[in-house]
Amino acid sequence: CMLQQHLLEQDVDIERIIYDTHGLLGAHIEQLVRIAINNALRRGVMAHETLDVDKTLPEQIRINSFDLTNACEKYNQ
Repeated sequence: CMLQQHLLEQDVDIERIIYDTHGLLGAHIEQLVRIAINNALRRGVMAHETLDVDKTLPEQIRINSFDLTNACEKYNQ
């Protein structure tokens, strides 16, 4: 779904994500994706230096490799 909607940056290594999440169930992967999306949203809001979400255009929010790596680290804690 994220690939179809072009929400991922070019630096995201899908093969690496698959390797890192081997053995996780769908619900676990869903949680990782939610954490990654929150990371991307937080980064977008901070870049605009405002808490007004309307000014952070949804099409500008894209998930990068750091968002996913950070999500994996948070999930494994």
